[in-house]
Amino acid sequence: AGVTEEERAKMEQAVMEKLSTLMGGLKDPTAWLKTLPKAVQTRIEKLREIQDEHDKFEDQFNQEMMELEKKYRALYAPLLSQRLEIITGAVDPAAEAGTEGAGDVTGVPDFWVTAMKNHHLLVEEITEKDEGVLKYLSNITCDPISDDPEEEGFKLAFSFKENPYFTNDVLTKTYVMKDLDNDILEKCEGTKIAWKSNKNVTVKVLRKKNKKGKGPAPTKTEKVDSFFNFFDPPDVSVLADEEDGMEEEEMEELQALVEEDYDIGCTFKDTLIPHAVRWFTGEAYEEEDEDEDEEEEDDEEGDEDDGSESDAEDEDSDGEGDAKEANLPGAPPEKPPECKQQ
Repeated sequence: AGVTEEERAKMEQAVMEKLSTLMGGLKDPTAWLKTLPKAVQTRIEKLREIQDEHDKFEDQFNQEMMELEKKYRALYAPLLSQRLEIITGAVDPAAEAGTEGAGDVTGVPDFWVTAMKNHHLLVEEITEKDEGVLKYLSNITCDPISDDPEEEGFKLAFSFKENPYFTNDVLTKTYVMKDLDNDILEKCEGTKIAWKSNKNVTVKVLRKKNKKGKGPAPTKTEKVDSFFNFFDPPDVSVLADEEDGMEEEEMEELQALVEEDYDIGCTFKDTLIPHAVRWFTGEAYEEEDEDEDEEEEDDEEGDEDDGSESDAEDEDSDGEGDAKEANLPGAPPEKPPECKQQ
């Protein structure tokens, strides 16, 4: 008699439990290799040598990449300084060129808030009240948290002119990575904003009725959507704490918040800061639209090709069937279904 599905499942479970017990009892996790045939062990040793050579090249690649990034950061730095000088009005190409009205406006007003609003992801984070605060934003920078290759991560710094909203000169957001290449986040920290009285755009003040009828009405605050919540990030460490006791749904919500926060951080680092001028002018937005249109056209062409091939296959299905049934030596192998990336 054949083995039933239930019996097969029990057998597989027993094998897995046995393997788990064996591996758990071994001080050396590679000890099981000694149970393999000698010929297989010899092949594995050769594979190890190949892997070691590969790892050496990988280490060399990472080291050279680090040096290359460091080299180009030094090349970018004076250009970013020139950009800042023009935006803030410290240097004025219009005055140097004798352009009419050069002294009427200082620098490029609302540069950063305009660039952010032209980005499809960042504009979703900015409320009307946030815009009033972001008009005082004078610069955004991004730097690695350390020159030590063992310490991976980056730090965003948002510099503000003196303003009526908070006393901080700079707001920072730091991402400490366990593995930057694979986007594994270890810790995320933001500056605590020192809001001035009644100027906090991240909360709404609710006034209650004064039942006693005397004195000021009691109030309470309620958190509201705001870009400045970006500086009060979710606690990443909770995701690694299996004993925290959070429900699965709560954990999934927290994971989604952490991923969204990291996406925004990377958008500043990789997209907005290096290409701020094109985001300000709107050119970068147009370029993204063109790229998306090209991708859609490619997808449509692929769908049309698939349809044509499908029609041709339907028309010739009888002939193909004969070739397969007869196992003719010259019959082409059946074409596997196309694999599309989502």
